[in-house]
Parts: sequence; structure tokens; C-alpha cells
Amino acid sequence: MKLSPFSPEDFLELSKELIDTKEELKSNNSAINRTIIDRLYYALFLYLRSWIETNIKEYKINYNVKDHSIIRN
Repeated sequence: MKLSPFSPEDFLELSKELIDTKEELKSNNSAINRTIIDRLYYALFLYLRSWIETNIKEYKINYNVKDHSIIRN
């Protein structure tokens, strides 16, 4: 399995930190909520992509594609 340059744990940690400090930030709540959801989505995407590559052998991930490393069979 090839590792992503981004760690899902980093995205989860960032989301948690944003949730914990949301009231202190001087920003639009809607924008912060979108950022939190986006980071959670990307962490899930990375975990799922890794699981698919590990557990479904007939699928290969093309890491040379620039759009989220598309899964192809």
C-alpha cells in the first residue's frame, strides 16, 4: 500500500480543533462548518481508499492521476 502525502489523522485532528475552538474564531460559522465537514470527508476518503486497495485485490489505485487517485479495475 502506498501512503498518501496527507494523513487522515491530521484531517481528523484539524476538524476536532476547529469544533473545539469554533466559538473563539472570528469567522462565519457557516464557513467553519463547511471546513470541518470538508476535512472529515477527506479523512474518510483517504481511509476508504486505503481499505479498498488493501482488501479488494482486483482494484488498483492510480496514484499518477491528479483527481484524488482514481480507483480503476
